[in-house]
Amino acid sequence: MTVNESRDLRLFGLYFLIIVLVSCSPVLGVEYFTNQDGIPHLYNAYLIGEIVKGNQFYIDMLALNSIAVPNSSGHWIMAVLLQLFAPFVVTKIMVVLTFAGVVAGVGWLRYRTAGRDGMEISLLIGAVLAFNWLWLLGFYNFIIGYIFLLLAVGLMSRWRDRITIPRALVFTLIFLGAYLSHVVSFAVAAGSV
Repeated sequence: MTVNESRDLRLFGLYFLIIVLVSCSPVLGVEYFTNQDGIPHLYNAYLIGEIVKGNQFYIDMLALNSIAVPNSSGHWIMAVLLQLFAPFVVTKIMVVLTFAGVVAGVGWLRYRTAGRDGMEISLLIGAVLAFNWLWLLGFYNFIIGYIFLLLAVGLMSRWRDRITIPRALVFTLIFLGAYLSHVVSFAVAAGSV
């Protein structure tokens, strides 16, 4: 990697960080942030955490579905985060991570398909795409699946003529992640690739 390429990557990283922080500042700037669908997801994540910890009160009334149930990746991420942070902080983390993931995914897709030219604009377009109604409502699983979609399409753009066994395994893991995130995102990813 040349000095100019390294400087460009640092500059793109700085643009990315500024875009995410400025865009998410209304979420980060308030003490309590909630969204419509995020609260039920957060409660489900709390229940998952309690069942995994062995809380008999919840085990007597509830049971975990199979791990292979779609629409669950965000719940498992939040269940882990709830062991470390307060619920309102976990909500903010999920909102920022899903927003940043879409911006990064769009920027990465642009980089994989067209190189470094126009990356700044691509990051701004990524922010526009990330700031959507589903994100505002708290559809974390769908957004995570969408991030897997961007990853799959970016990889396919470079690997389409050179699929090897290791690359097929990478696609398998991406499709598994998309499936566990949301069945619609999985279907779009599978259809796109």
